[in-house]
Amino acid sequence: MTQSFPDVSSYQRGLRIQPGTVAVVAKATQGTDYEDATFHDFMDQASTVGAIRSGYHFLEGGNGAAQADYCAEFMGDLIGSVPMMIDCEPTGNSRPTAADCLAFLERYAARGGRVWAVYFPHWYWSQVGGDLRPLRDRGACLVSSSYTGYTDNPSGMGWQPYGGVTPTVWQYTRSESYGGQLVDFNAFRGSTSDLKELIEGDENMTPHDFWAFRGNNGDGNGPDAPDVHQSLLTTRDNTNDLKGEVAQLKTELDGLNQVIGRIAAKVGA
Repeated sequence: MTQSFPDVSSYQRGLRIQPGTVAVVAKATQGTDYEDATFHDFMDQASTVGAIRSGYHFLEGGNGAAQADYCAEFMGDLIGSVPMMIDCEPTGNSRPTAADCLAFLERYAARGGRVWAVYFPHWYWSQVGGDLRPLRDRGACLVSSSYTGYTDNPSGMGWQPYGGVTPTVWQYTRSESYGGQLVDFNAFRGSTSDLKELIEGDENMTPHDFWAFRGNNGDGNGPDAPDVHQSLLTTRDNTNDLKGEVAQLKTELDGLNQVIGRIAAKVGA
C-alpha cells in the first residue's frame, strides 16, 4: 500500500487541504530570516481533515545550528507536536551540505524538536556528495525526487540508493492536480500508521531500532527485524504489565482509603 501526500508553501497560498489527505508537509522557515506566512493556516487545515502534520525548513549553506534555533523559535509551542523535514537544495549562492543538515538536526533535537526526514535529491547530492547515513541513524529518512513517473517497484528511479541510504519517501511529481492547484506530491510505501510512525516517531523504538526493523526499503525486513520486533513486543508487554500493576495498586489503595474512612467515622461517632 502506498500513501501519497503534498508538500506546500506560500506558492500555494489559498489552497484548501482536501478531506482524506493523509499528511501535509508545509514550509515553515528558511535560513535565519524567512518565515512562511501560510504555515500555520496549512497546519490548522491539516488538523481539521485529520492529516498527519509536518513542517519543513529550507536549509541554506552554513550555520545549520543557528538555522535550527531560528526555526525552533518560529515553531514555538508546536515544536513538540509538529515534526520537521529539512529541505536541502541550492538557491542563489547557497549550497547546503550533509554536514549542515546534521548540524541543524542535532541542534533542533536539543531544542526539543524532531527532524524526521531530509529532502536531499539525487541530482543535488551528485554535485556535492556527502554521507547521508549519520542523518538516517539519527532518525531522519531520505526523501528523493525524480519526476520520471512513479512506480512501487524498488527498481524505480526514486528508490535507488545514494549517499549510503535508500530513499524512504519519493517526491515523484511537482505538478499533481490537488485542490485546484498543481502541487508537489510524495509517495511512501506503507500503511497510514507506518507513515504516522515515520513522521511522529515511536516512543518505544529508537531511531536505530526503527531502521533495523524497517530496513532500507521500508518493508519491515531489515537485517535485525526479527530481534528488533521481539524486543519491541517485549517492551510493550512490560509496559502493559506495569500499567496493570499500577491499576491494581490503585484499586487496593482506594479500598484501603474506604476502610480508613469507615474507621474514622466510627471513631468520630
